[in-house]
Amino acid sequence: MEILQNYINGKWVDCISGKTSDNINPADKSEIICRFQSSGVEDANTALEAAEAAFDGWRKTPVPERAALLLKVIRRMMELEDEFARAITLENGKTLRESHAEFAAAIKEADYQIGQGRRLGGVYVPSEQPGVSCYLNRQPLGVATLITPWNFPLNVACRKGFPALIAGNTCVIKPADFTPMSSWLLVRTMHEVGIPAGVVNYITGRGSVIG
Repeated sequence: MEILQNYINGKWVDCISGKTSDNINPADKSEIICRFQSSGVEDANTALEAAEAAFDGWRKTPVPERAALLLKVIRRMMELEDEFARAITLENGKTLRESHAEFAAAIKEADYQIGQGRRLGGVYVPSEQPGVSCYLNRQPLGVATLITPWNFPLNVACRKGFPALIAGNTCVIKPADFTPMSSWLLVRTMHEVGIPAGVVNYITGRGSVIG
């Protein structure tokens, strides 16, 4: 039985309590697909602290470099399409055809968002003072908490994660209890291609307990 760990500050770790929950196949409720961490407030705070500590370095990373890393994630995901689709089907209940469609949509959106992120620029506007120009540039906000629903477990994780990351924010992903495996695979892929420690963090558990 595979046990999914949290991912905090570049390391796979168990939650502080050591407790896990079952990820059950909705098509056969006697089948446990895997187990995941029953995280609490302390785990959430540790993940947030890791993301906050990594923020300054990530925001100072040039956008083309951030884009290159995220494009590596997409390429690696495409090599693992069948694994992603199978995970979506097992824990969400979609047909494999629907799961492949969700995967394709996630890849297309992520690719678009990376491209848009490379176009980040500023705006020059006239000033009331002669010979003075005013300008505006966009800056990342900090740590983004990405809470994803069960119905599109991969697509929404990508839809929230890629724009946050390309813009220079760090993040903590918390998936729905019913579908922790799809976004776990996404984070595992980011780890494999070398996203810096703390930039992406992942915790599981009941939202009412974590929050």
